[in-house]
Order: sequence, then structure tokens, then C-alpha cells
Amino acid sequence: MIAMPGFVETHHHMWSALGRNFVSTGFEYFAAKSATVAAYQPDDFYDSVLLGLVECAGAGVTTVNNWAHNVRGPEYADAELQAHADGLVRAR
Repeated sequence: MIAMPGFVETHHHMWSALGRNFVSTGFEYFAAKSATVAAYQPDDFYDSVLLGLVECAGAGVTTVNNWAHNVRGPEYADAELQAHADGLVRAR
């Protein structure tokens, strides 16, 4: 067995993890994100951040820096923080 330290993800927009599979090519992503982001509710942010944390854990990431730049109110921040508290990965 080979033991390795955990990986650190230093730049992750975790709130958008749910939307990463909306389109087939990277160039269409931003238009799709812009069209759907207004519909995101705090529960969607929670689910998206938790999905992002599971993806990170599956890739061997043990610490993540969440660039939570789409927080639109305290309830959105609370949802993201709760997902981090419930997740498998340390977060900043």
C-alpha cells in the first residue's frame, strides 16, 4: 500500500456543482449557469455543496477552499455552511 497525504483543492465554486453537467461543452456552461442561477434556493446550495464535497472526497481531496461568491443572503450562507458541517471534507 502507498500512503499519501490528502490533496487540497484551493479554488472550488461548490455552489455550482449541480450545474456542471447541464451542457456537453465547456463554452455553453456559462450561458446555462446564467440562465439557471436565479432559480437556486438555499436547499439547492446545500445539495450542490454537499455534492461537491462528495466529489472531492472521491478524488482524495481532504481540504477545500470554497469560493462561495453567489451567496445572496444569510440563508444561502447558512445552507453552504451546513453542507460543510455535514460533509466529509474540511473546508475553509
